[in-house]
Amino acid sequence: METSPNASFQERFLELATIIQKRPEEIERELGYSKGMLSNLKKGEKLPEEVMKELGGYFKVSPDYLVEKAWPYSEEAIESYFESLPPYYKAKMCALCQSWSRKYSQKKY
Repeated sequence: METSPNASFQERFLELATIIQKRPEEIERELGYSKGMLSNLKKGEKLPEEVMKELGGYFKVSPDYLVEKAWPYSEEAIESYFESLPPYYKAKMCALCQSWSRKYSQKKY
């Protein structure tokens, strides 16, 4: 499942909840929010900045990703994931990135 770049907070929240296999109500309860605070957010309604930061940390995405066109994963989250890989997979990931680098450095954008 992948949301469009113009997805609403609601769509991105539900996508991220699905990815981590939790119901929105579970997330609200875990974070100490009232029932429906996140899942019933009306279009155009905004959450306080501290809530957005907390949600970004919870989902390991940038808070900006929740509300606008932004790369979803913070550099810290990507590095943390990479560090959790066994050496074999780290080497495979590095080789893949080098391959992409060669491929895309030749393209003219």
